Amino acid sequence: MSLARRILAFAALAWFAATAQAAGDEFPSRPLKIVAPDIPGGNFDLGARAVGASLASQLKQPVIVDNRPGGSTTVGAAAVARAPADGYTLLYTGSMHATVRQFVPGTGFDPLKDFIPISILATTPIVLAIPFNSIHRTIEEFVQYAKANPDRMTVGTVGLGSSSEMAIQDFMARTGVKLRSIPYKGAPGITTALLSGEIDVGVLSPLTSASMIDAGKLRALAISSSRRLATLPTVPTIGETVAPGYTFDVWFALLAPKGLSQPVIKRLYESVQSYSDEGETGKWLDRMGLQPVKLSYEQTVEYFSRDSERLVNLAKKMKPAQ
Repeated sequence: MSLARRILAFAALAWFAATAQAAGDEFPSRPLKIVAPDIPGGNFDLGARAVGASLASQLKQPVIVDNRPGGSTTVGAAAVARAPADGYTLLYTGSMHATVRQFVPGTGFDPLKDFIPISILATTPIVLAIPFNSIHRTIEEFVQYAKANPDRMTVGTVGLGSSSEMAIQDFMARTGVKLRSIPYKGAPGITTALLSGEIDVGVLSPLTSASMIDAGKLRALAISSSRRLATLPTVPTIGETVAPGYTFDVWFALLAPKGLSQPVIKRLYESVQSYSDEGETGKWLDRMGLQPVKLSYEQTVEYFSRDSERLVNLAKKMKPAQ
């Protein structure tokens, strides 16, 4: 049985089994905590606070955001993996959670076996951006030039194991181009390198690229989603241009430690479903370039399992961190 099917089977059992709630208490009877595996103001922190506000409204209990940065999200994830499986400690994280063990040794947890998904909350594509004064005007021109000049052009990502690095590796495999990947400490470093001409193309998010695109300093060549974004309506998708069928969405999810009982899973899942419908949260999602995801719980587990396995297989083709 594949890893995806084992996780799906486990989650389905947890969902349907008539497990009695410990001590028979109504859940929740005290404040909850969402661990954000980055610093205050980071993407995970902001997402955790948006989800936490929605949960607090639905569950009528305070929700505290606990920032645990470090170790490429492993510090925060490890804290949740060790927490009691009672629903009071949750993890807000993203796609790189699935593959972090491939690149960070000694995490002390299995990203898939030690966690259960509560909800896939949102997805966002990556944006391939170039300096506005680049000789390339379209993604087709860029790919044609890169194929004619293998390993000559450079691409900026957040480094080995990141979603941006895996997205560009997948892009190169699908298009046949060879780019030299240069790691940077986040989107600001990539943007600075693009503006200075240090790199030819950068992997950014809609949020981190929008202001520079609007200011006419960067040009968006293409995005990795299956359809165009309302915020970047003139920017084509990679799939409609140079790699038919290509998509690469970065997802954000709310996870819990394995062993959580069925009643608590159900309560948390149902409570978080309306978060994207709330006015301020909806505006925040738009500003962040995030697309809300609406799935049944069974679909949530299947998505988490299938996409995690896809990312792990892609990560195995990349060199591990030294």
